[in-house]
Amino acid sequence: MSRLLPGVVLVIAGLVAHQAHRYSDAVRFSDTSLERVFLPSAEALKIASMGYHTITADLFWVRSVLTFSELYEDSSDEDVRWLDAMLTSVATLDPSWRTVYFHGGGMLRVCNAIEQSDALFLRGMENLPEEPYFPFSIGMNAYLYRGDRARAAEYLAIAAKIPGAPPWYAAAAAGFLDEDGGRQAAIRYLKEQIEGASDPSLVRALTRKLNLLLHDDLVERIADHRASLRARGEDPTGPELLGSLPPDPMGGAWLLSPDGVVRSSVIDEQMASKARADERWMLTVPWSRL
Repeated sequence: MSRLLPGVVLVIAGLVAHQAHRYSDAVRFSDTSLERVFLPSAEALKIASMGYHTITADLFWVRSVLTFSELYEDSSDEDVRWLDAMLTSVATLDPSWRTVYFHGGGMLRVCNAIEQSDALFLRGMENLPEEPYFPFSIGMNAYLYRGDRARAAEYLAIAAKIPGAPPWYAAAAAGFLDEDGGRQAAIRYLKEQIEGASDPSLVRALTRKLNLLLHDDLVERIADHRASLRARGEDPTGPELLGSLPPDPMGGAWLLSPDGVVRSSVIDEQMASKARADERWMLTVPWSRL
């Protein structure tokens, strides 16, 4: 019984800390002048857990997931640093736990914390070297968010060479330097992430990114179709003359934009809004800053 007492005390203390976090967050979120409280260092937590590393990691993981659902759509730099500190602590306490790398890296990614996402995936590579998902994810970060095709191809090749990697990893790595090959690899990767995600917030964020990729893919294919029609002497001037088009992945309608590109009405409005904002900025910014 005496040997069980420290574990019971730790669990109770963890639950109390969790409830305290929830209360303090409610206070902090009601007053935007207050900043999120940061964790102690991961190594300090490891010592403080008195050998109950995995239990402590579980508690902090639950806290991370609950908070991510609240902050991911409008996360500040403070929010990102807090989430990154939480996930790093979980990975330090339980370095062989695949979940924190698999889902945590994606959580940081949808908060636009790509550098931190890469760091967590790299930690996953170090602690679980037999897992091809992590280098592949670093490659997808490079392609989707950094526009770095060379880095993407490098990490896709690393992932494809790991024994047990899905067969399509090798095909993706081989065809990645081709623009269409890169996009198709990213589309398949995002679909698999959505299938494996359990957090609704993460699913929504991934679906938005996937729909944008599907839209860009269709825009390119529609442009190729128009070019082939023109080569036969036809000159379609609008989407309705192109025949039956697939539904717009963005949830809008296809239209022929003034720049001559058939695209989603949703994307067209976003581009127009950005142009108007840029124009207003040019009219209001002091000339000395131009």
